[in-house]
Amino acid sequence: MSSLWENHKKEAPVQGLTGLWGGASGALTGGGAAGFSVFVTAGVNGFQGQSNNARVRSSGGNGLRTSANVQGGSGGGFSALWVNNTYTGNPIALVGGGGGSDWQDQGGNGGGAGIDGGTGFDQTAGRSEHGANHRPIGATQNAGGFYNWSNSVGGCDGEHGVQLRGGDVTCNDSFGGGAGGGGYWGGGAGTGNDGNGGSPGSGGSGYLDTSNYTTQLVTNTNAAQRAQTYNPSSTVFYNQTNHPGGTYGQGGNRRNGFAGRVLVWDATFSSILHTIDGPASNTEVSLVPGTQYGFELFGGGGAGGSEQSGGGCGGYTKVKITMPA
Repeated sequence: MSSLWENHKKEAPVQGLTGLWGGASGALTGGGAAGFSVFVTAGVNGFQGQSNNARVRSSGGNGLRTSANVQGGSGGGFSALWVNNTYTGNPIALVGGGGGSDWQDQGGNGGGAGIDGGTGFDQTAGRSEHGANHRPIGATQNAGGFYNWSNSVGGCDGEHGVQLRGGDVTCNDSFGGGAGGGGYWGGGAGTGNDGNGGSPGSGGSGYLDTSNYTTQLVTNTNAAQRAQTYNPSSTVFYNQTNHPGGTYGQGGNRRNGFAGRVLVWDATFSSILHTIDGPASNTEVSLVPGTQYGFELFGGGGAGGSEQSGGGCGGYTKVKITMPA
């Protein structure tokens, strides 16, 4: 196994290819005289395993699910603002994607800006927790989500999350586990065939550059993930605390998740200047140097399996950022 999957120390993202994960790209102008370019990624949603899209890397580094089976799903992609279109260096702001689930589980939530990703809930009989030792922890600010592979079932080692990408499910079994959400560091993938199904993927972490930019957080999904009382119902989508809901970034309950979104506002959040819906990569937005703008970022939601399972909700932030003069 390459050391890439076991890299737990902080370092600058190494990816450097334009359109690394696919998705729509383009350029947007407006909001005054141009002069400072921001490149926007809006994360893809997670897909149930029977969809070929569950095995396609797209916007925001979503983790993939190998098995073409409806019992689990892929992770959602991160949404972010960059100063280049090569994904090198650190982003300006980033929110993580939600992890995919496996049967009777729920994927971990994506982290808000500067917030760690969440650990999923691995359900067993009576909706109690099961198999926490092979349930990947959420991604942090300097490491991807992972669990100790010595606790894998039948050699089914869910990949660790890495920088800017969630871990992939490695098993082709019906209950092969859920994939990790994309993030500043990606969430980890679960193992398979233990408890009720396999174990879920975890959420990717978020990031906020407070060293090079003047920022003011308005709303942020927090580090307190679900209370481990997940109870599947007829609810179509799953939200996390401080997430506004709607039709972006939610985890899919027994279905695909919702894609991510990025909104660019004026400084008072009175007027939307640009809307970028996922999946999208490297959409260029021209802004005025020295001017404060409002941004809303929704990470992509993870997918749920076909029965009693839900994908993790994507991270969310509402933040004011001043562009460099």
